[in-house]
Amino acid sequence: MPFKRITILLFTCFLVLANTTAEETDLILARVYFERVGTQESAVNNLKILTEGKQAKPIYKAYLGAAYCAEAKYRWNPYAKLERVKTGMGLLNQAVTLESSNIEIRFLRFCIEEHLPSALPYKEHIATDKLFILANLKKEHSYYANMKAYLLKSESLSESERKQL
Repeated sequence: MPFKRITILLFTCFLVLANTTAEETDLILARVYFERVGTQESAVNNLKILTEGKQAKPIYKAYLGAAYCAEAKYRWNPYAKLERVKTGMGLLNQAVTLESSNIEIRFLRFCIEEHLPSALPYKEHIATDKLFILANLKKEHSYYANMKAYLLKSESLSESERKQL
């Protein structure tokens, strides 16, 4: 049974990827890896490999920053954890500066900041990113369903904000 599911998944991925450009494919893969960074260290590594050479584009800089931040979860040394978060947040903030109207970049920063420990000083954009996302989230965005699903579960949104989605 698992073999059949894997075959169907691979076939579906092949069909999706066959109809997209390399740029679209990389963005799709970055999104898939990002959704798994909290549970799979290999997803963090894959996301870093995919995005490291593409930092000229703000969206990939943001995904690389998210990967660095997520990597902290898999380190035991507190200093190593903090260094990963510093690097990651630096990249995420640079990406927002370069393309502040990109909702996906703001969403990535929102997700990362929301999951950082409250003792860290990197949570200052949650409120502004949340307002920006709520005001600009459109069904036409190719990542809309995933962003909406995350936001509906987010502890940073009030009940009225969830209804707004």
